[in-house]
Amino acid sequence: MEDKITIRPVRRGDGDALARCWTEFGRYYADRDPVRFRVPALEGLAEWFENRIDQPHGLWLIAERSGRVIAFVEAEVWPGADDAGYQLMRETAEPVLKVNTLFVVEPERGRGVGRSLMEAAEEWGRERGATSAAVIAIADSPSASRMARENPRWATCGSRGSARSSGSPWLRPP
Repeated sequence: MEDKITIRPVRRGDGDALARCWTEFGRYYADRDPVRFRVPALEGLAEWFENRIDQPHGLWLIAERSGRVIAFVEAEVWPGADDAGYQLMRETAEPVLKVNTLFVVEPERGRGVGRSLMEAAEEWGRERGATSAAVIAIADSPSASRMARENPRWATCGSRGSARSSGSPWLRPP
């Protein structure tokens, strides 16, 4: 029987695990596109994450299995535009959940960990009034593409450099 996944907020002491994941994340993309990506410097990376933990941010969750960090998501809610009454696109007038980073370690991919983190981010965004989401991802990423195929509401579109939800009302209360 497989150990249950626990999702919790990032906290002090998670810097080493986040650095390990971030390095793997960098390696994943640098192997695919070394012109645009690189593996981050390891020296001081855990401390860099520890310092970021103390800074105000939106949502930052990790997923653990057997006490080991296996994934994380970082997101925020963009408020609607100040001039929302004059905007044509509803998306610019309403709060939007912006998922900046979603990463799952290689052996855990395809096992629902990313989906669980995205669902937690969606719920967090809904609670803060978000009605749609922008997922910042590499559109030609194999893992992002697989997630989009399996979960159409997270479908990628637009340029090679980003993925974005279609603006569908998936964050609206049922």
